[in-house]
Amino acid sequence: MISHTQKLLDFTRIKSELKKNVFSALGIYSIDHLHYLSYDEIIAEQSLMGSLIYQLDTKSFPLISSMPDIRPSIDLSLKKDSIIEPLKFLDILDFFNSLVIIKKYLNESEDHLLIELNEKMEYPENLHARIKEVIDKEGNIKDNASPALKKIRDRLREIKFNIEVKLDSILKNSSYDHIIQEKIITIKDNRWVIPLKKNFKGKIKGLVISTSNTGETLFLEPGVIVDDNNQYAEILGDEKKEIIKILKNLTKGVANQSEIWFKLFPVLSHFECLYAKCKYAVSTKSTKPHINQKKIWNIVQARHPLLQKPVPIDIRLGEEFQILVVTGPNTGGKNVSLKTCGLLTLKAN
Repeated sequence: MISHTQKLLDFTRIKSELKKNVFSALGIYSIDHLHYLSYDEIIAEQSLMGSLIYQLDTKSFPLISSMPDIRPSIDLSLKKDSIIEPLKFLDILDFFNSLVIIKKYLNESEDHLLIELNEKMEYPENLHARIKEVIDKEGNIKDNASPALKKIRDRLREIKFNIEVKLDSILKNSSYDHIIQEKIITIKDNRWVIPLKKNFKGKIKGLVISTSNTGETLFLEPGVIVDDNNQYAEILGDEKKEIIKILKNLTKGVANQSEIWFKLFPVLSHFECLYAKCKYAVSTKSTKPHINQKKIWNIVQARHPLLQKPVPIDIRLGEEFQILVVTGPNTGGKNVSLKTCGLLTLKAN
């Protein structure tokens, strides 16, 4: 479709209105790439729109604020040794959750066209379940993402507990009150430490890991927890390796569904466009055009959809006569009439 013609007939403004009712970049892409349909495709599209409009009239569509564009993550998964970040997996999870809402809505219809459309929206349910097992709502890797990670996390908690017990005994020892800056346990450079005043004069054996900006506080790693800190740091490395392994396997699971993705995206894109057109049709009180293959226009009481209180017009062409001459004074509505005819023709096709 020629972009200049779309702009001249205000079809680009119609597309902007349609985009207000889509959920994702897939819907926007579908609207941006609207193209002429064959006669059979128009009839099929009208049937689907009729079914969906009826469904929308009898049961409101559930609220879906937006669906993340997961195509970049899918593309990334197909690259060798790639890893999708946890937050991107949350996007995939949000995408799945919204898709399930759409599928449920379509499947609850008694219309076979909508049920068939739902069946075309096949998606990897096992992957959906696995992501929920691995990633929590904040994008962290769950302990039970793998048996190895569970074992590692349990060991980290055990070491942390031992460290805190030892440091707590120091903080509660009244003989150290005069050198302790604040009775808290903190972490500096991945080491557990306690804050001491700068004049503690080695009364507690250990290593100064860091100092405060003012130099008044020294963060000491007491000698009694050095081995524990070393173990903790080592096991943190094991945790990182296991998380990378989990994410690699999960990324591979995304890549293994490439055939499903490439079938799903066009169907979902089409549905979003279909839904947007139905919402627009209802909001503008539009009616279904009766398409013919005889190059006949018979437009009755047509209104330009973008004008406030437009004057309805009738236009007939292609039966008794093949040429239509539009005359009248300036501001008499000639351009509006022609643009209305052209715009409605674009919308119908």
